[in-house]
Amino acid sequence: MANRSKFAFDVTKPIKFGHLRKHTEKHPGRFNVRFCVLYKGFLVYYDEGAKWQLDYSLGDTLEHRRGAIKLKGGSCRAAPTHTVCKECVSGFILHAPDPTNKRQGFLFDASDVITRDAWVEAISSAIPVTKKESPSHSAQ
Repeated sequence: MANRSKFAFDVTKPIKFGHLRKHTEKHPGRFNVRFCVLYKGFLVYYDEGAKWQLDYSLGDTLEHRRGAIKLKGGSCRAAPTHTVCKECVSGFILHAPDPTNKRQGFLFDASDVITRDAWVEAISSAIPVTKKESPSHSAQ
């Protein structure tokens, strides 16, 4: 019998990972540093990188995560500097409308514009293409 993952992605094959500041909805204008790990279709975040390393070493688990955002049907774009939040200089907005998410909009802030642009590109490429959006589907 084949060993199947309990997740829709392989937890041992992240697309990108690193520290980002994530806006907290409980305290407007406040950001918390999170260790973010991007997989195809999901952005998972942790309080610290060591917790992800523990999950990674255990294999098929996300037990120590702080949260996860399902990317299906979403979009990601750079936020204009200081317009969303005066503390946000390299921010980006992740729109994730899937009903399993606690909310639909997420604001992140990277350490610099180059890092932000790399995250926006990586997240955009990790968003699953639906049949409606698929070029092969529209050509039929």
